[in-house]
Amino acid sequence: MGRLDVRGISEETLIEFKRHVQNKYGKLHTVFGLEVEKALSEYLKRQEEMDTG
Repeated sequence: MGRLDVRGISEETLIEFKRHVQNKYGKLHTVFGLEVEKALSEYLKRQEEMDTG
């Protein structure tokens, strides 16, 4: 399992993302990292589609 420490993300974006995860699961513990991974994977997928599209 990897570890990710991020700097430079806006406080507003982080709060909005945490709120999304909290609303979806009713908690942050154990699921926040999973949702970050999903978001990164989706971003990479879309970037690849744009590059090859």
